[in-house]
Amino acid sequence: MKSLIAPWRVAVVLIALILSACGTQGGGESDEPATSDGETAACNVETDGDGVLQPLADGFPEREMTIIVADNPTAADAILAQTLAESASKYSPVAIEVEAREDFEAFGSWEAMQFIMDTEGGNEGYLQHVFSAPGVVLDLHGAPIIDELGLSLDDIDEIIALETRPYYVVQSKDVPWEPTWEAFADYARENPGTIRYMGGGPGTNTDLNLAWYLRELDLGDLYDPDYYVHVNVGGIAERVLAVAAGEGDITVSTVDAAQPHFDSGQLELIFITGTQEVPEFPDVPNATDLGIENVPLPGSTKEIVVPSTVDDCHVQWLYELYRTAAEDPEYVETRTAIPMSAPSLRNSEETEQLMLDLGLHYTQVDQ
Repeated sequence: MKSLIAPWRVAVVLIALILSACGTQGGGESDEPATSDGETAACNVETDGDGVLQPLADGFPEREMTIIVADNPTAADAILAQTLAESASKYSPVAIEVEAREDFEAFGSWEAMQFIMDTEGGNEGYLQHVFSAPGVVLDLHGAPIIDELGLSLDDIDEIIALETRPYYVVQSKDVPWEPTWEAFADYARENPGTIRYMGGGPGTNTDLNLAWYLRELDLGDLYDPDYYVHVNVGGIAERVLAVAAGEGDITVSTVDAAQPHFDSGQLELIFITGTQEVPEFPDVPNATDLGIENVPLPGSTKEIVVPSTVDDCHVQWLYELYRTAAEDPEYVETRTAIPMSAPSLRNSEETEQLMLDLGLHYTQVDQ
């Protein structure tokens, strides 16, 4: 049997390899950072009577902090950052702002991290960034980031993973089968090599995500023209637009990109990745409904990260701040009101394991 993702195996192997080194960064097995002699350092993260975190012994933080978003102010990451900043401001002794920037055009989050490292206070933890996994990790393979910026995951410390948003598998209203996963699967089996999939470039995480599900359900190889017509058309917005316009049959999308086309009737939802139940779509199956167990990654995980040069105690302080903020009832209510955005907190170690599981699932292929 042919390998599921032979053209892209380097990308998913890369996930497992480069993430294997992350356990010593920011969040290892202990909640407290290790000193140079291997012993655990006491960061003494304390709160006052109102639950407000107090500055550390070295004074951090003593001035305003900023969450950098590599997107426009109305993007999903910017909305998440703004909601988090507003909640964290209740528990922080300093103000927290959000800066959405659209000028990181070449390498997105990696340019944002370079900006943070080159900006005063960035290497102390005063500037943080919203990081999306596994997409940004896969970018290390698909773009010359290491060569041009000199950055890799060794330069990143994860503070906290906030939520994992599943992906939509959507189809055009004009396809010759009914708008259900069962009908799609039947058509794919009966008409191999005819369904037009609108995808991204090499190593695109949405494509790899769907490819895994197709393999698990014995529906063929997404990258093999004998099974699917795989057309690379750009980012998620471009892919969704192509399917909505009838230029393609199916694609994988995020909620924010697909919703306008659901409202217009141009797109139909047939599958939700992962195991999350979505009340807005009670009749649309997820992985559990299809009998799939041990899902490697439901969709896109949103994390807050800083440069690895940030002091370990500063990372621990920021973790306590954002964990508290993300558990705030008002924050939870706000985020759960957004379809498919239920908070799912993970510390660095748990996020690392999640990503390693993803790499293992994608590389367990038959030769």
